[in-house]
Amino acid sequence: MGPFAARFAPVLLMVGAKVPYSVIQKLTPPEVDAFSSLCLTYGVCTACAVALFFLTRRGAGGSGRTLRGEWSKATWTAPVFGACLLCMDVATLAMFRVGWDLSVGMLVLFVVLGCVLALVGSLFYGERLTARRLAGILLSVVGVVLVGM
Repeated sequence: MGPFAARFAPVLLMVGAKVPYSVIQKLTPPEVDAFSSLCLTYGVCTACAVALFFLTRRGAGGSGRTLRGEWSKATWTAPVFGACLLCMDVATLAMFRVGWDLSVGMLVLFVVLGCVLALVGSLFYGERLTARRLAGILLSVVGVVLVGM
C-alpha cells in the first residue's frame, strides 16, 4: 500500500462504517429504550472485537498473546473510552429522537466537533491554527448556518 492509500484508508473505513452506523441510529425505533438497545449493540461489538483479537494476533509474534495479558496492559483510557462511546451513542440517538434530520444533524455535529477539536489540538497538543485552517473552520461554520436555515 502506497503512502497516499495508507493515509486515506482509515478515512475510507470510517466513511464506510459511519454512514450505515448513522442511518441505523436514525432507524432505531423510538419506543426501544436507548440503553437496552446499546447493551445489545455493545454485546455484538464485544463479540466481534474478541473474534478479531484472536484472528489478528497471529502476526508479528503475537501468537503468545492472550486477551487477559493484553487487558493487563490497558490503562484508564480503555474504560473512559468506553464511557465516551456510550455517551456519543446516547447523544446521537437523542438527537434523532428530538427530530434532527440525518444529514443536517450529522453535519452540525461534525462541524462543531471539528471546531472544538481544532481548539483542543491547538491548546494542548501544539497543533498550529494557521490562517488557512481558521478560514476553513469559518467556512464550515457558515456552511452549517446556511444548511440549518
